[in-house]
Amino acid sequence: MRIALAGLDSSRPVRIARHIATLDPACHRLTAIAAEGRTPSSELRSVLHPDVSVVERPEDLIGLADAVLEFGRAAGERPARVLPLLDAGLPVLVDKPLALTRDAAEQLAERARRCGVALLADSGYRTAPALASVLEAGDPGAGPAPLLRVSGPADPASPWGGLAFYGSHHAQILQELRPGALAETVPLEVWRGPVRGEVLAQVGERVQLRFTEPAGPDGFAVAIGDRSVALAPAPDYLERSIDRFLAECAAPRHDEAWRRRLVDPVALLERITGELLRLP
Repeated sequence: MRIALAGLDSSRPVRIARHIATLDPACHRLTAIAAEGRTPSSELRSVLHPDVSVVERPEDLIGLADAVLEFGRAAGERPARVLPLLDAGLPVLVDKPLALTRDAAEQLAERARRCGVALLADSGYRTAPALASVLEAGDPGAGPAPLLRVSGPADPASPWGGLAFYGSHHAQILQELRPGALAETVPLEVWRGPVRGEVLAQVGERVQLRFTEPAGPDGFAVAIGDRSVALAPAPDYLERSIDRFLAECAAPRHDEAWRRRLVDPVALLERITGELLRLP
């Protein structure tokens, strides 16, 4: 399979290119990149095959690849970048967040379904090794669900998508633990915390999301009741995500669970951002 890469503004291109170079070249190889006015770094050029095509825009990758890895940072531009690729029959792996609005996420998911191609956009925290222990500890049996708190850095002023740029991790972690909490009917309250840059969101009665100052010391963590667990993606989460995507290209999912996995985290962050903008 010919693979193309868009999004040289992210921190991932070299790592992506190195991983693809480890795959069987008879099955998968990197054939093109969209530079979008950027000069590929010397480190990236050192791992690219000399025959790799360098084009300007993501849509220029059409005809040069069988699948695209879209890792551009500007989530607000995602539909314009990805829809032409889907229309051309290209499966796409998207970096987080998939989009900034429910409507945009729904449009992307529907277009992938209609075109019969894979579309994935998963946070590396979904497969964080410590999350399994959190899931086990969080099973209340027949009793009420304990209070769940998800915390980690996110900047409402990020030029790449505001709170959603890193807040998408919070939403996807929550979806892994309590997917029902992302429903639009769940009550939502948002306020600024006492610590500089802190934003808190109460989602229903039993979930709280805490978005902290990115320059601060806090990493991602999940607390259930009085037990707190620090979260970190698996060291090879990106490589595993690419491998999972390439496998799904042959048999893409388009069921309701797939759609909600894509859309619901985006929709929750859109609601939180909207409430945040209403604060004085």
